[in-house]
Amino acid sequence: MASAVQAVPPPARRRNGRGEGDRLREEIITAASQMIGEAGDDSALTLRGVARRVGIAAPSIYRHFTDVDELKMAVVKRSFAEFTRASDAASRDGDDPAARLLARCRAYTRFALANPGPYRYLFSPHAPTGDPARPPVGLPAFQALAESISRCQQADLARAGDDPHWLAAQVWAALHGLVLLRLNAPGFPWPGPLEQMADQAVARLTDLDTPADRHPA
Repeated sequence: MASAVQAVPPPARRRNGRGEGDRLREEIITAASQMIGEAGDDSALTLRGVARRVGIAAPSIYRHFTDVDELKMAVVKRSFAEFTRASDAASRDGDDPAARLLARCRAYTRFALANPGPYRYLFSPHAPTGDPARPPVGLPAFQALAESISRCQQADLARAGDDPHWLAAQVWAALHGLVLLRLNAPGFPWPGPLEQMADQAVARLTDLDTPADRHPA
């Protein structure tokens, strides 16, 4: 008599050890960011879909995010944090305020081209902006840019006398436009490398005395 074959239930997920809950949270954010980048927007993002991507049971994701909007906000916060760290790191070395400003702006363009999905989402109309009563998520990056311009003004290297926040808004808009055009029209016969065009745009908007101007070849 043939014995009945009993189905073996899948092993239960091992309980998270100390610190592993935070790691799973980061994996969830990474998966959501990847899905948004692949789709081009967040319209199809669901907690269950992210759970499948990570390889966890759907209820597990609710221990970290109560709804999909909270997860979207986490994606935006982490992307802006990475963006700000990259810009800060690029402008940390050297004593020349003008060189550091240009390095910060070049880092902006490099981050955008290296992370087109997250970058587009950060500035899309679909991305959450956070609590209206609190500062915008991207404000630290903007403030750092304004402070960098201000240091150039104080050193008489940026001759534009406008408020540094006014100039920072113009510089940011110029860099954003250059980046998006490069991403959306890669076949266009661009007259020069992106970083070179970004340098020139920043220098003209701030009337910057650039290192190349002071140290001709």
